[in-house]
Amino acid sequence: MKKTYKIRGKEISVEKIDSIKAIKPFLNTRTSFEKVIKEVDPYARETFETLKKNHNTEVDNLEAFANAGWVFVAPKAGVLSSSRQFDKLRDDSLESIHNVYTNETGGIFIDTNSLIIKFRPEVGKKGLKKILSDHALGIIRELKFAPNLFEVELFEGEDIIDKANEMSGIDEVIYIEPQMISYIAQRLKPSDPYYGKQWHLNNNGTNGGKLGADIKIEPAWKISQGRGVKLAIIDNGFDVQHTDINPSIYQLSAGYFLQNGYFRNSLIGFPDSNHGTFCAGMALPRINNLGIVGSANEAEFIPIACLPDQVGTQSTLARSVAYAANPNLEVSHLTPDKGADVIACSLGPNGANWTMESVLEDAINYATTYGRNGKGTPVFWAVSNGNYTINGKDGTDEVSAYEKTIAVGRSNKNDLEDGSAYGAELDFLAPGADVFSCKSGNKYGMGTGTSYAAPLAAGVGALLIGKDPNLSWLQVRDIIRKYCDKVGGVTYDASGHNPKYGYGRINAYEALK
Repeated sequence: MKKTYKIRGKEISVEKIDSIKAIKPFLNTRTSFEKVIKEVDPYARETFETLKKNHNTEVDNLEAFANAGWVFVAPKAGVLSSSRQFDKLRDDSLESIHNVYTNETGGIFIDTNSLIIKFRPEVGKKGLKKILSDHALGIIRELKFAPNLFEVELFEGEDIIDKANEMSGIDEVIYIEPQMISYIAQRLKPSDPYYGKQWHLNNNGTNGGKLGADIKIEPAWKISQGRGVKLAIIDNGFDVQHTDINPSIYQLSAGYFLQNGYFRNSLIGFPDSNHGTFCAGMALPRINNLGIVGSANEAEFIPIACLPDQVGTQSTLARSVAYAANPNLEVSHLTPDKGADVIACSLGPNGANWTMESVLEDAINYATTYGRNGKGTPVFWAVSNGNYTINGKDGTDEVSAYEKTIAVGRSNKNDLEDGSAYGAELDFLAPGADVFSCKSGNKYGMGTGTSYAAPLAAGVGALLIGKDPNLSWLQVRDIIRKYCDKVGGVTYDASGHNPKYGYGRINAYEALK
C-alpha cells in the first residue's frame, strides 16, 4: 500500500509492507525474543531475506535494525490484529509492534505513535491544546528551540501518516510531520592500508603522501589553540574514559539521550562508540600529554550521544543540535552560556537520499541564530561518503545541502579529493582518508571517512573563535572558505569553488593569521 506525506513541503512516498511487522522485545532479552517469535511466527528470521529480496532493502539497513533490537516478522493471521492477543504479547515482555515501510531506494522505516507539530505564533497555549484534543493527540514534550513546537502522540491503533495528512490543512498549523524510525548511519568508510600517524596535521611526504598535504595546523597553533572554546560533537557515543579524550571533556554539559527520549546530563553510563571516539580524537586530545593531539587541543569537549544504535527519529538528532547550542532546553539548571561554540556531526546515510525533516531544520536554525548569544553556533556536517551528488538524483543529502550547515568532504594524503559527495553545496575538504586517531578501549588506529574530516575542520573553527569570540557563524565559515588551498589541479570558478573540492582543502594557518 503506497502512502504519501509531506516533509518540509516536499511529498514523500513510501510503501507500507502489509505482510510484515516490526517488533521489539523489552530490553532486547533473548528469553522474551524467543517467546515472542514462537507466538508470532516460527519462521520470522526469514523475513530479513524477504525484505532484502522483494523490497530492494540494503543489508546495512537490516543489520542496523537487528543490532538495535528490532525483529521483522510475518505474523500468523490475526495474531497482531486482536487487542487481546496484543496485550498478551505485551505482557510477555514485548515492547512494541509497528508497521514497516520502504521507499524507492530500499530504505526501511518503522512508524511510531508520535508526530512533530508546529503552530503559528499567534496560536495560544489554550488554542493549541484544544486543537490537539479535538484530534485525539496528547503532548509528549515541548521542543523549546522553536516557538509553538511540540512532539505529540496519538492514540494506539491510529496511523501517524493519516493523522499528519488530516491535520496538514489546518490554518493554525505551520507543519505536522510523522516521526519514523530509520537508519541514520555514521558517515564512516572502512579503513584502507595503514599509511602513517596524523599526517593530516603535518604531512612530511612519507609513505607515498604528498609533502604539505595537511591543514597547516602547527603554525596556526602559535596563534590559537582553542582555549576557552567549547566544541560539541554529536554522535552515537564516545569512550569518555579514553585517557587522550577525558581531560578535554566539559563535564557540566556532557550528556546522552536514552531510547525513551529522555536526556541524561551525566558521564555515568555514557554509551560508547568507536566512531564517535575516533571523531573526538581528530579535534580534542590535549597537546604534549599522551598519544596524539587534536586540531583544537585546548578547547573543551561537549560529548553528546544520540541514536546509540544508529536507529531512531530525526527529532532526537534535532534535540541534540539544539541542546548543544543551549543546554537549558533540556536541563533546567544549565544556562545558555554552557552551550557549545562549535558543533560537529558526522551522522547520516552514505549515498542514500536523506530527507531533512522540519524539526531538524528548526534545530539547525536555532543553533545558527541564537547560539553564542546571537552570534550563531557554526554547525559542521560531514557529507556522504561515495561518488554521489550532495543534492541530486543519485544522492540527495538535504542536511549537508542546507544553507546553514557547513558541508565538509574528505581529502587524502596526496591532496586529492577522496571520493566523498560533491556539488555546489560542498564547502571544503579536510583530510579524512587513512587518518590516525583514538579508538574505544583506550586504543588508537587508522580510519577513513568524511566523519573524521568534519571534526578536524570544526577544530579549525574553534581556533578561529578562540582568536576572535565575536565572529558570527557565517564569518567562521567564510574565513575558512576564503583561505583554503586550491589543490587537486582542477579549475575553480570565479567564486573560487569547484564541485569536487568546494573552496579547496582547509588551511588553518592562513585562516588564523
